[in-house]
Amino acid sequence: MVVVCLNRSSDTGQAVLESGRLAVNILGEDHAELAIHFARHGADKFGEVELRPGAHGQPLLAEALASLVCRVTEHVVAATHFVFLARVEEATARPGSPLAYYRGRFGRLELDEHQGLLREVRDFLLDGGREDEELAEDVYAARAAIELGVARQTVGNVSAEQLRGLREAMEATAPLVDGNRFLDLAAWVEANSRFHETLVALAGSEVLASMHRSLGTPALERLILRDLGADPCLIEDHRRLVEAYERGDVDAACAAIADHAKRPRQLAGHETTHEEG
Repeated sequence: MVVVCLNRSSDTGQAVLESGRLAVNILGEDHAELAIHFARHGADKFGEVELRPGAHGQPLLAEALASLVCRVTEHVVAATHFVFLARVEEATARPGSPLAYYRGRFGRLELDEHQGLLREVRDFLLDGGREDEELAEDVYAARAAIELGVARQTVGNVSAEQLRGLREAMEATAPLVDGNRFLDLAAWVEANSRFHETLVALAGSEVLASMHRSLGTPALERLILRDLGADPCLIEDHRRLVEAYERGDVDAACAAIADHAKRPRQLAGHETTHEEG
């Protein structure tokens, strides 16, 4: 299975929605120019490159390191994007290293015996630079996109038992925050993760739940929150979301999810955590 997020206003997003088919072309380390070519807006990008057809007409790049031909099994609308879950029906590959994009530059993926890349990524999350913030924000934005899609599908369509489970998961997080500090950070990360997983589980899709877990948010929080304080707004966001579900108010639920996604940046001191007026 693969997950692909495409802007709802893009031609590609609309084509995949209508056809129920897509292809993923994985570029090699020497294909930076090709990546830039397809990153540009406008024009017929496929008209200038060598192609081979997929099993159902999907355009496969002849120069690609690997290609996946996929069938969409389900999708959700998450704010400005379609989130497509697709099953791989055909896969081809040749030897080589995939193209990587990191800190504004193209390169290749390598791991040495001292796990230097792992240490660098950890430092990348913690050293306070603008790019670090963007990486963390991307993770929280991705989680919010999934949860917004879940909320739009499930608010007003869940059982009393599911609502009780969501409230119990919310109430388990409350005792772990005391003013501006976490009483037990490890316990908070675990309880907070359980709350968010309970929310996504309301959609009844194991594939979507797996995608949500694969973001690795708990590991990220263990890194970034240990150097930050807490804030009662974290608990209040959870409470607002649960109460919105109990009222069947989808707009209020989505607002709570969107606000919660901003909290790590606010806790780092870049924005106020309390609304004025």
